[in-house]
Amino acid sequence: KKLNSRLVADEVSDYTVVNAVSCAFSSFEGKTFSGEFVNPKTDVQVDPGQDLSVSIFLKNTGNAPWFSAASGCTDVPIVKLGTARDRDRGSIFYNPGDSSHWLDPNRIAMVEPRVNAGEIATFTFLSHAPTVTDIFKEYFQPVVEGVQWMESKKETSIVTIKVGENDQEQERKAFY
Repeated sequence: KKLNSRLVADEVSDYTVVNAVSCAFSSFEGKTFSGEFVNPKTDVQVDPGQDLSVSIFLKNTGNAPWFSAASGCTDVPIVKLGTARDRDRGSIFYNPGDSSHWLDPNRIAMVEPRVNAGEIATFTFLSHAPTVTDIFKEYFQPVVEGVQWMESKKETSIVTIKVGENDQEQERKAFY
């Protein structure tokens, strides 16, 4: 039986495949796509103009594996993080120079090539903080691209970036 897989490592030694990704997936029928954020709220404090990196972790609580866009697998559920509140708008944190994480202004790639049910997916993005002192919030929800959004309350992540020293009024406004 032929293994349907793709090589994701750059090294092969004596015909041994290192870190092969299994693209095995039967069909979308009867599959449940759901997740729960391990860290639903992420707070980052940075100086104006500073580079930053944010990682968000999502547990696969459904009954089907998730695949990343970089897995090389076809006809499988590709899971990404999409901007929410308003859905699919460009993120203020979008960094076109970070094409390995930001796929579009409204989509972040999953780091792992495959995440099975019960496992945890990582979504990381790099950004450059605005040069103004303020508090910025971004909302993300997982999406099975072309299939469905995962929409429960447990499936919304809030990233708060505090740029510089904020006064009480800014803190109060950011609370809501």
